[in-house]
Amino acid sequence: MRENSLSTPLLFSQSLSSIAPLGSVAAYLTFALAQAGQLTPLAAVIGVLLYGAWVVIAYQYSKEVESVGGTYQFAKESLPRILASVTGWLYWGSYMLFIISTSSYLLGIVIPMTPLPPSLLPPLQLGLPLMILGIMLTGVRPPLYYTLVTSVLEILMIFALGVLVLTRTGLPSISLGVSPLELASGSLAVSYTVAGGGASFFLGKEAVRGGRAVSRAYLSAFTLAAVSVVFAATYEVAAAGENLGYLIDSGFPGLAIAQEYAGPGFERLMLILTVNSLIGSIIAAYSALSRLTTALVRTDLARSVLLIALIYLGLSSIGLATNNFFGVYEDMTAGSLFSLFLSHTLLSAGFPFFLKRRKALKLWKVILSSLSVFVMILMIAFTAFSLGETSSAGIAAVIVFSILGVIHAGSNMP
Repeated sequence: MRENSLSTPLLFSQSLSSIAPLGSVAAYLTFALAQAGQLTPLAAVIGVLLYGAWVVIAYQYSKEVESVGGTYQFAKESLPRILASVTGWLYWGSYMLFIISTSSYLLGIVIPMTPLPPSLLPPLQLGLPLMILGIMLTGVRPPLYYTLVTSVLEILMIFALGVLVLTRTGLPSISLGVSPLELASGSLAVSYTVAGGGASFFLGKEAVRGGRAVSRAYLSAFTLAAVSVVFAATYEVAAAGENLGYLIDSGFPGLAIAQEYAGPGFERLMLILTVNSLIGSIIAAYSALSRLTTALVRTDLARSVLLIALIYLGLSSIGLATNNFFGVYEDMTAGSLFSLFLSHTLLSAGFPFFLKRRKALKLWKVILSSLSVFVMILMIAFTAFSLGETSSAGIAAVIVFSILGVIHAGSNMP
């Protein structure tokens, strides 16, 4: 790791690619559409504002704390040792399970939509982790340059499709046939799609202008992704009209609209960039996770990268062995989300203590902290409600990573 080596555009690339904006538009907005229906654009705005409470807190943390440990270091400066360790390991688990979840989704759900023959799936199951490992071994800069270019292309595609749709349909009509509970559920579903972006927190020591550059890159990436998702929610509802059912049933509303309004060529390009978007989010998470690992267990970066590769290969082979990629995707997603939102809850709760140490505590920031804690608890509850029995995997993950945190806190590790 070289200090003062990464420019703001590369930090922006790390944040934006970890959000995977095209993946959100092409597929993940399905959940919001299913809940909020014709009011999904409004749900998108509310969801962005709700998640924005955490974004402002994370912005403040990353601006003040330059570190390799990222959120773990945030926790160390705002929480008691045991809670800081638990937060660090919850974040570690969230990223690790996210990598497996996204890989399973990519290999088991997205890749089968392409012309690739099913016989290539086993080699890809091994090849994807090895490809990601190879990219990571090139250093941090090459993948960041690559994802910077492709992330910009993703955003351009989102807006190009939206302009094409809205010039033909006009703005969607407002329908009030949605209950407040459904609107709230749709809003929380949108919050999921803009979650992420914090992968840049772990590049604080490598950033040219330190924490200020990281915080600005994070906020810029979130803002661009949020605008893209709200815009996409608007034109997806406009494209469907009164027939939202076919978009929801497709599972890939962005791709369905691309095929209908822009033709199969545009749809294939969007599918390719969606695959790339998911791979980019894996690379961003891997980069952050490798640095978090060095902070937690005090090893060098190269060993962290290889250790993660071994875990990645082992856990990702479950889908191939069981031939149940969707089941692995659901379980790993549950574990990742529960761990992520609980760690955000702890960091939000610790924010006033972080400010107090810096003699920067203000009433509105205490209110912001309380709001973020409330939103994160809501997101945990909504995740449990949405996943049903699968939420047990999320609870199990939280227990495992919390135990690791407690063990870590009782050790001699810093």
